[in-house]
Amino acid sequence: MYKYVVIFLTGIAAAAVHANSPQSAAIGRWGFDAIDNNRIAPAVGQVQGRVMPKGEYLLIDGLSGKALQFGSKTGGVMLPKVPVDFTESFTIVTTLKMDKAAAEPKNYRKFKDIWGNCGTRGPGARLTVFYGGVQFNSGDGKKSNSVITNQAAYKIPLEKFFQLTVTYNGSEVIIYADGKKIASKNMQVTASRQPLCVGSCNGSAYGFMGAVDDLIIYDRALSAEEVAALALDQTK
Repeated sequence: MYKYVVIFLTGIAAAAVHANSPQSAAIGRWGFDAIDNNRIAPAVGQVQGRVMPKGEYLLIDGLSGKALQFGSKTGGVMLPKVPVDFTESFTIVTTLKMDKAAAEPKNYRKFKDIWGNCGTRGPGARLTVFYGGVQFNSGDGKKSNSVITNQAAYKIPLEKFFQLTVTYNGSEVIIYADGKKIASKNMQVTASRQPLCVGSCNGSAYGFMGAVDDLIIYDRALSAEEVAALALDQTK
């Protein structure tokens, strides 16, 4: 039976790790093993999440423990107070598995949100699957700019967990899959006052068709070498 969930995190604390580690700038990491009495213990940081009644999910086996498999009614993981300025620099790492149903004709043309803090045109940023490609979009509410993967060069795996990473250094957005760059563009990311949601941009529409296993947020743009190292760690 499905349960109903939106996970609210009221703040994020940095973990004490080695300065040369990609984790050195992590401001939070969340897995989904420790859901106890509607609360979620973070893997990195001190902040606990709590489960709220919205959307549908199942707990399934993931690569690093349990993963949230989203149902037909969309919901997501909501981070209302992420202490990072998305207009300056950030890295967001998610481990995902896309359902094979996402490739069916009736679903292929639909947006499927991975994470975001805005609608289609902003203001803010949004990462989606659209027409089989990964698309990052940012806008001011009227006009938007985007970068999308070349579908001939990269196809999203179905029914298989993979790591998807987006970095922004203040002027360039880069998208990586399993540590390899699949798209990039010089563009500006617009600020948003909306919370960051994973699995659905606003918790009610364009839900991700699949499972989310892990989420890590950094307050800087990781280098290509650091992104590759994270992907390698995932396979160990």
